[in-house]
Amino acid sequence: MVENSETATLTLTGITGASASSTTSTTITILDGDSPPQILTPPQTLFVPPGSSFSLSVGATSGTLPLSYQWYLGTNPISGATSATYTVTAADVALHQGNYSVVVTNSNGSTTSSTATVTVKNPAILTFTSATASAIENDGTLTLTLQRGGSDVGAVSVDVALTNGTATSPSDFTSSTTTVSWPNGDTANKTVSIPLTNDAIAEPAKNFQALLSNYSLDAIPGGVTAVEITLLDDDAGPTITQPLVARRAVTGWNSSLSIGVQSQTTVTHQWFKNGVLIPGANTNTLNFTPVSLTDYGIYSVEATTPMTTMFPTSSSSSSVSPPQPSTQPPRHRRPPHLVPRSQAHSIPPKPIASSKSKPPRTPKASPSISRPPLT
Repeated sequence: MVENSETATLTLTGITGASASSTTSTTITILDGDSPPQILTPPQTLFVPPGSSFSLSVGATSGTLPLSYQWYLGTNPISGATSATYTVTAADVALHQGNYSVVVTNSNGSTTSSTATVTVKNPAILTFTSATASAIENDGTLTLTLQRGGSDVGAVSVDVALTNGTATSPSDFTSSTTTVSWPNGDTANKTVSIPLTNDAIAEPAKNFQALLSNYSLDAIPGGVTAVEITLLDDDAGPTITQPLVARRAVTGWNSSLSIGVQSQTTVTHQWFKNGVLIPGANTNTLNFTPVSLTDYGIYSVEATTPMTTMFPTSSSSSSVSPPQPSTQPPRHRRPPHLVPRSQAHSIPPKPIASSKSKPPRTPKASPSISRPPLT
């Protein structure tokens, strides 16, 4: 009698003197010895670049062995293709593109598999256009761009998935998996929008990733399969890390004033002289090339981010003043000819006596000595 395969389940029960393991049952498949083979795993559709190798395989079972195989391309049997796997070492569009099937036979009859299509062509190459991206949380969305290279033949697709980093979903962004598709012949860039969460908390910059996965059969990864995304905060103002320093400048020489500012968002600068805006002075450095007398004054700079309505700007000030003449009297030095040449410019002068100096001492008279008369 020809009948389908049947299954039975064996279960261990009433265990004594021992403990049961994690597996206490198993399924037994009973194959009909009077039936032709059963195909469990049919061959799969493939896209193969020219010159590349490929293989097709089939999984079959039967209650009666042995099994024999014959592969077909269209309706034509393939010479020598008589095993469960058919392999081509170098694909050629004229020889190997088409619909494949396999016939599995035992003594009870034959079973033909479903059709698998092999397309011999270069694959589409799918990639992000950049490995990095950044956005401010109040932007609302972040847009990533993907491109298709390689072949434009056939429809292709890829998934874009988001993974948490220091930025997490849903507190910082909305996580989702988006399928990006290109129809046959389409090579235009595609975009994916990621919703961002705008909060009112001042916090450091955060990051998360976008990854490409689940490429369609006719597509392969390109050069950039992941994007490192930096999420900037809009709730903290700029911080001055290098304040202005007063300078004493010399006319005719070049000089400059500069300021260092740290901010997560874009910073613009505006310089002022004596409280008056300097047109066009909007970088972190103000140059004087060269210094002139009209440059002397009090300077300040204001650093501003796009969210000026949410926090005060940061500023710093400095002065530029002319050099001052020396107020010390000239020093008196001993003429060089009175000292060795090597010390002529290093020996300080002797101090000048003040009006309170003591008068010179008068030498004492020598005592008289009496001598005895000569006899």
